Amino acid sequence: MLFRHHSNPVGTSWQWKTDDAQTVCQGAIDNHYKMINTFKGVPGVLPARLAEGMQIRHCALSLVGEPIMYPHINELIDILHSKDISSFLVTNAQFPDEIRKLEPVTQLYVSVDAATKDSLKKIDRPLFRDFWERFLDSLKALKDKVIIPFDRSRFNDLCASGSTNSLSIDISQRL
Repeated sequence: MLFRHHSNPVGTSWQWKTDDAQTVCQGAIDNHYKMINTFKGVPGVLPARLAEGMQIRHCALSLVGEPIMYPHINELIDILHSKDISSFLVTNAQFPDEIRKLEPVTQLYVSVDAATKDSLKKIDRPLFRDFWERFLDSLKALKDKVIIPFDRSRFNDLCASGSTNSLSIDISQRL
C-alpha cells in the first residue's frame, strides 16, 4: 500500500538539483537496508525472510513523477542491471524523445489514464499544450521498445464477460 501526504514537484523539463546515478542508486540501496533492518527482532519475522529482504532484486523507477526526465536515467538503469537488480519503469507518455533514448529496462509501462484527448485533459491536467500529440508520439516511441508481440483482441471476450470491472494488460519489455 502506498500513501502520499505531500505534493510532488512537476515540470516540463528537469530543473532540480541532480545527484549522479551512482549516488541515487547507493542511497536507495542504503535506505532499503535500513528499512529491512528495522524488522530484526520483531516477533514473527523469520530470519530466512529477513535475509531474503536483504537481497534486492527489483527497483521501481516510478510511483511519483516522470522517471525518464532524470538526466542520468540510462546510467542508473545500467548500474541497477550490473547489480542484477531488475528495473520497472512507468512513464506518463509526455516525453517521446526521452522514451526513444531510453536504454532497455526489465519492464516498461505507460500510464494511460484516459482514451480521448478531452478526457485526458480533464483527468491529468497536463502541463504541455500539445499533450495529446506528445501522448500519441510517446505511444509510437514505445512501440519500438516493446519486444513481446501483443494482440489486444485476445482480451475482448474477457472484458465483455463482465467477470471484471478492471483489467490491466501487461505489455512488458524484458531483457
